[in-house]
Parts: sequence; structure tokens; C-alpha cells
Amino acid sequence: MIPVDARPAPLQSIVTQRSGVPLRVRLVIGLLLLAAILVAPLLVTRYSLKRLYAEIEQLQSQNFRASLLLGRVRGAADRVRRADDQIGGLRDSTGAPALRSAVASMRRLTDSLGQLSADVSYAGVDTAVHEIERLTDASLAAMVRGNFDRIDTLSVVAVRPGLVRVGMAVADAEAALRVETAARVRTAGDETAQGRRVSLLALMLALIVAGIVAAWIIFSISRPVADLQYGMERVAAGQFDHKLAIASRRSDEFGRLADSYAAMAQRLGELDRLKAEFVSMASHELKTPLNVILGYLTLLDDGVYGTLTDKQREVIHTLERQSHSLNRLVRQLLDVSRYDAGGAKLDVQPISTRELFAELQTSLVVIAQQRGVLFSVTAADGMPAEVWWDHDRMIEALGNLVTNACKFTPRGGVVALHGDGEPGAVRIEVRDSGVGIPAPELPHVFRKFFQAGNQDAAGVAGTGLGLAIVRGTIEAHGGSVHVSSEVGVGTTFTIYVPQRAPAPRRVYTSAASAAAAVEISSFPS
Repeated sequence: MIPVDARPAPLQSIVTQRSGVPLRVRLVIGLLLLAAILVAPLLVTRYSLKRLYAEIEQLQSQNFRASLLLGRVRGAADRVRRADDQIGGLRDSTGAPALRSAVASMRRLTDSLGQLSADVSYAGVDTAVHEIERLTDASLAAMVRGNFDRIDTLSVVAVRPGLVRVGMAVADAEAALRVETAARVRTAGDETAQGRRVSLLALMLALIVAGIVAAWIIFSISRPVADLQYGMERVAAGQFDHKLAIASRRSDEFGRLADSYAAMAQRLGELDRLKAEFVSMASHELKTPLNVILGYLTLLDDGVYGTLTDKQREVIHTLERQSHSLNRLVRQLLDVSRYDAGGAKLDVQPISTRELFAELQTSLVVIAQQRGVLFSVTAADGMPAEVWWDHDRMIEALGNLVTNACKFTPRGGVVALHGDGEPGAVRIEVRDSGVGIPAPELPHVFRKFFQAGNQDAAGVAGTGLGLAIVRGTIEAHGGSVHVSSEVGVGTTFTIYVPQRAPAPRRVYTSAASAAAAVEISSFPS
């Protein structure tokens, strides 16, 4: 036997170390970018509200205050009129302080109006008030001299008309102020509407950009994760040559994971190949002593070495049955090893499908009758008349499927083998009304030595190699095999095989497997 060193190489020697931007750093950058994008609408809204607040503050500090001051000027003008009537009409000098106070109040209010930075001009009010100050000063001077006639004349000719002009100036200023206030209110309304529009637009743009950034983050993570998950599933199913879509040249964690995956798949593939070579060599080594044992048992049974008692002959027959069972297991291991090592050789020749199905009917109906199962073989009109297959291997593969179906179908059940034509291929179905296979176990039924959890219904224990041989045989013919099942309803195996199998050839994965395959093929199965 060839010594095998199956120790895996250190991962550091396989995985290329590289530096780059870590994935966590990119995630932090992406999250910060998302936060900045979502904060942008708040900043735009704050700017719009700030402008609106400035307009409202302008209305409050200028227009509303000016309106109050103009009202007070009007009130002060009324007090001037009453004080002037008291001095001129009643010739009462006690009204002088009230007149001075009212005029002084008008002056303070007018000065306050002039200090406002509003666009409304209060020059008319200031001029009219200045004129009233001059006239009241003249009236007060005449009162001091006791010239009340002069006071009456000034009141009728100058003061009263001056107060009218004050009232008209105040009215003009109020009208202009109302126009300006209305304009500022409209501006504030426009600012509010514009702020709302800008905020909504900024929010929409932020959401769009945030969605793009989020999609980029999710896509950059979920796609490699899904690819790695699918790759691990393929490796778990025994497909060690599956290549990831992730570029191993990536400089982030996924690139390093892709390198680690490739190294792992390579080592597992090598270990699986070495295991297949070991099984093939071990099976070959068992075949020779088994043949010797069977030969000597036959000679003992034939009495070559003396007459046997009935008890001895019963023991010989038991040993023969067990040896045949062990020999059958060795043959199955050799068949599986041929496919695993890539050294299986097909004897492709023309086969009549009608004769092939008739042979299956004749050879398998006995098994169905022993199990009390109704067995039928049918072919559709589209079935081709002739195919190019390996006769013995296809008989063995289809026989394994029918035998399994009979084992797991209770008495009174139905097992059916049906063939139909496909474009350039043949579809063969083996259906049964048996116990079925649980859904979680379906992906594993073609694995070597796997046995489903329904073995109690079989009655006869199996080795778990039959379906592995079926898959190897069908794939060697260039086809595929699929299974569907429902617990308590039944199972269906569907085979697709090209009408012409590929030309006979051997594929070796290494020199050791080639040598093992040559050694295996030199012995009959």
C-alpha cells in the first residue's frame, strides 16, 4: 500500500496576507456618511427657520413698534388739542403744563420713530410735529404776556391746522407702514413655503442618497456572504472544485476569506481523493483473500476434504452467505472508488430500449413479488428506439433504484419505472408509494454510506453505497439524477441521460489516483 501523508499544510503558507481598508472601517465610514446625509435636511430646515425668524423679528421690532408709536403720536396730538382749547377758549393758564407735556411727548415719540430702521419715511410726521412745537411755543409766550387774543388767533389760524397736518402725516405713515407690513408678511410666508419645499427636497435627496449608500453597504456585505455560504454548501456536498465569485485579490476581510476558502477546499479535495484511493486499495486487498475463502468453502461443501456432518454443512453455508455479502460490499466499494478516482471506464454500445426495459421487467419483478409490491415498467411513445450506453452499468443503476423503492414500499404498494424521450436525452423515472424521505435528508441521499432515517421500514439493512453508485454511473454517462419525496406519500428518482454517452475515457486527478484506477480496473467486478 502507498503511504499517504494527509496532514494539511499550515494555513499561513497558503493564504496570502495582504493589507487594505478593513471592512469594519468601511462600515464606520458608511454609517457616518449616512448620519451626515440624514442631518443635512435638518441643517437646511434650520437655515430656512433662521431666515423666517429674522423676518418675524423685523416685524416685531420695527413695524409693530412703529405702529404703536404712531398711535401714541395721535393720542399726544389729541392732548395738545385739549390743552390748547383750555388755554385759548377758556383762557385758563393752568392748561400750560398739560400743553408742554403733550408737545414733549409728541417730540419723544417722533424721535423714536426716526430711530427705527424701517423702510417707511416718517419725515412728514417730524415736520408737522416741529411746526406744532413752534406754534405752541408762540402760544405759551403770548400767555405769559397775558395776550389771550393772540392765543386765540394762533389756535384758530395755525395750531388747529397744524394738528390736522399731524393727523394726516400720521395717517400717511400708517398707510405706508401697513403696506410694508403686508409685504413683510408675504415675504415671511414665501420664506416659510420655500423653507418647506427646500426641506422636503433635501429630505428626498437625503433619503435617495442614504438608500444608495445603504444598498451599497448591504450589497457589498450580503453578496460575498451569500457567495461564501453557497460555496460552503457546495463543499459540504462534496464539490471541492467550486469557485467563489468573490475576487481573491480583494484587500478586505472577504478577500482573505476567499483565500482561506480556496485553501480549505483544496485540502479537503486532496483528503477526499486520498480517502478514495485508500478505499480502493483496501477493497482490492480484501478481494483476493475473500476469493480464497469462498474457494475453500466451495471445496469443503463439495466434500473434497472429507465428508461433512449436517451441522458442519450448515456452518459452511452460513459462512458462504456472509462471504458473498462481504464480497458484494467489496465490489460496491470498488465501483465507488472507480468513480471517485476518475478511473471508471464505460463500455458504450448500442442498446435497444425495448429490450433494456424488458430485461428490467423480467429481472426485477421477482424482487417486487417477494416484497408484495406491484411493479410496472412502461415507455412513452417519445422514447428513442436505440441508445448508446454501458448496458451492464445502466442495468445495475436502475436495478439499485428499483430495489430501493421495493425495500421502502409496504406490501400492496406500487413501484413504477417509466421512460420518455427528451431532446437528445432520455428521462427515466422510478416512482414508489413508500414511506418517503424527510426533506432535510434529501440533499445527502447520494453520499457514500449515508442512510436515511427510514431504515426501519426497509426490513433489510443496506450499506449506503447503492445511490452513490447510481449517481456515479449516471454522471459517467454525462447525465444527472434528481430526487423528490414526501413522507408518507412516496419518492421519485428522475434520471436524465444523453442518448449517446460520452466516448469512453479515463480522467485522473493525480498520478497516485491513476495508478489506483489502473490497478482497480484490472480486476473483474
